[in-house]
Amino acid sequence: MEPNENDVGFKAFYWCIHNGIKIYPTPIARGPKPGAWYITINVNGKEYKSPDQYLKSDLDEKMTEYYIYYYDKYGPK
Repeated sequence: MEPNENDVGFKAFYWCIHNGIKIYPTPIARGPKPGAWYITINVNGKEYKSPDQYLKSDLDEKMTEYYIYYYDKYGPK
């Protein structure tokens, strides 16, 4: 069975979480319904903020892209 993109995303997420890489949304403005978000990347306690802003509807896809990026860069070869 060929893996699909969701399998790769889950594998990347699982590997990152177990290797000190956490990726999560951070609202730009406080309030009950923030309009835009940054994506925060925490690598072993050091935080980085995405240069771009994202709508809530785009967060899952973009965070999955980041997880896959870090998995491809640092994960098992």
